Amino acid sequence: MTGFRRVTLGLASVGLLIASAGCMDQAIARAGEDRTVSAGETVTLDASASKPEARSRRQIEWEVAEGPDLDFADPSATVVTFTAPSAPTETVYRIRLTVTYVDLGGQPVPSNRDRDDVIVRVRAERNAEAADETADDTTGDNGTTDSTEGGSEDEPGDEAQGSAQESEDTPAETKTENATSITG
Repeated sequence: MTGFRRVTLGLASVGLLIASAGCMDQAIARAGEDRTVSAGETVTLDASASKPEARSRRQIEWEVAEGPDLDFADPSATVVTFTAPSAPTETVYRIRLTVTYVDLGGQPVPSNRDRDDVIVRVRAERNAEAADETADDTTGDNGTTDSTEGGSEDEPGDEAQGSAQESEDTPAETKTENATSITG
């Protein structure tokens, strides 16, 4: 597209001829959908939907805007992956994609840039202490595992007898075939 623009500088008038090989595409960053993952899971981030479509006409940069550092093998790649790290609590990452338009001379045009953030939540990893607490809930007073499906050395009547012998201050545990209830 060729155009003629008249620019007035003070009292003088200057004509400029503007030649262009085409209009410049607007940079549009598309980092993808927010997601929640488990520790150890591979997370793939894909900027393929970003504009301009021609990869030679855009510069890409992935970075962690919020959250602990992550190691991207190539933060300028269209598609990056990382392994979700484990942590005792949920970890939230705000990962920023920046797309910058590249002109015909191969130079980035900083005024034609767009950013998009994607949120990646990594669920808390269940720690060993929590696993031990769960095991304690299924272990009887004598250290054996309680079971409702037979295999117990105790006679069915023994459990009821033990409950009756509990003092009023201590909750008594009463078992039925499919449920355990605690009364106090």
